[in-house]
Amino acid sequence: MVAIAGGYYHSLALRADGTVAAWGYNSSGQTSIPAGLTNVAAIASGSSNSLAMIAYGPPAVAARLADRLTVAGSGHVYFQAAVGGARPMAYQWQFNGLPLAGATNGALVLTNVAPAQAGLYTLCVSNALGSVTAAASKLTVVPAGFRTQPQSMVTLVGGAATLTVEMQGIPPFSYQWRFNGVNLAGATNAALVITNLQPALGGNYSVSVRNSYGSVISQDACLDWRILAAWGNNSYSQTDIPAGLTNVAAIASGGDHSLALRADGTAAAWGDNRYGQTTIPAGLTNVVAIAGGGIHSLALRANGTVAAWGYSSYGQTNVPTWLTNVVAIAGGLYHSLALRADGTVAAWGDNTGGQTNVPAGLTNVVAIAGGDYHSLALRADGTVAAWGNNSSGQTNVPAGLTNVVAISGGGTHSLALVAYGPPVVTPQLGEQTLIAGTGRAYFQAAVVG
Repeated sequence: MVAIAGGYYHSLALRADGTVAAWGYNSSGQTSIPAGLTNVAAIASGSSNSLAMIAYGPPAVAARLADRLTVAGSGHVYFQAAVGGARPMAYQWQFNGLPLAGATNGALVLTNVAPAQAGLYTLCVSNALGSVTAAASKLTVVPAGFRTQPQSMVTLVGGAATLTVEMQGIPPFSYQWRFNGVNLAGATNAALVITNLQPALGGNYSVSVRNSYGSVISQDACLDWRILAAWGNNSYSQTDIPAGLTNVAAIASGGDHSLALRADGTAAAWGDNRYGQTTIPAGLTNVVAIAGGGIHSLALRANGTVAAWGYSSYGQTNVPTWLTNVVAIAGGLYHSLALRADGTVAAWGDNTGGQTNVPAGLTNVVAIAGGDYHSLALRADGTVAAWGNNSSGQTNVPAGLTNVVAISGGGTHSLALVAYGPPVVTPQLGEQTLIAGTGRAYFQAAVVG
């Protein structure tokens, strides 16, 4: 067989002697070969019909043979040209202009190709009416090939990364991994394992692989690092941490969006932006804290004022004009909270469950938190106050709950962290980089004990 063609429910094959075979569905006679059909040069198939071109006249090569590339010592290289013209035909393949011994068929198959076989291949065809030589095709032979290349990846600082390759060609292979084009000492295995990833190790990695035929170099794999991790629902890309987000000092999460505070006092946001909750207000700088509401966002400036943006049908982004000296902020589903330096709490926005009705006499507050329709406050004496919707007991502070050092509000539940044992700081404070004379450096540790 020298050619094949497929129809909707039938198949065709062309033999080297110019005859045709057909099989499959024959509802329209598409597999009924006409009597006496010989000297065929080409075949084709429709959905329920078949075509054959009869060889006629001097030889002609339909198109230039495509160039080929192969790995030394592996696989096969296959050359074949579509040739028309009267039969019989005589074929002679040439390599770099010289006849190849025994290569007198319509197809040329090279096996276990060596580098010395790289070069130009041509086909000369003749019949009783003339001859033709096809345009030369180039065969390139590489020492080895990559079945799989090293892949770029993003890893958390302090984590591990493994870069691997899979080779094709004749072993044994020797490996030399490179970092930004420079050889890595001792990195001579098929896999490169990097542990305790630090920012200085981020960059482009490649590997040079050698066998007895020569060497090849892989593509670059970019190893990037992050100090942020995100997981869970990603329907609005809220877990897709923006590339290049560095020098992060604090993070916050809204309903379907995420926020980050940089050490230079600017904020970043990503995820759901249907109501502008990730569109940072122009000129927002000197930020020292951030918070996410259901579909709105909050930022606290160093001067004690609050910025808010996003969904505001309940006025949750309408920061009271009298609100100053703020030291902490929090967001509920449709409401906002602020803690003043004097230990009092302000709340605004949706009050469906009474979540903005700050209890009378609530003072000495050191932390605040918002749930969907309820609010929480932590006093300096380690006790908790809660108000708003109580459909699930979320504002029923457990009797005897004292010595609390942190609070958090869920949709319809509440959490408190009780101090216990010697003091513990977790995690290590992140390093920060600032340009001299600009911005603010913001350090805060989570301390329990």
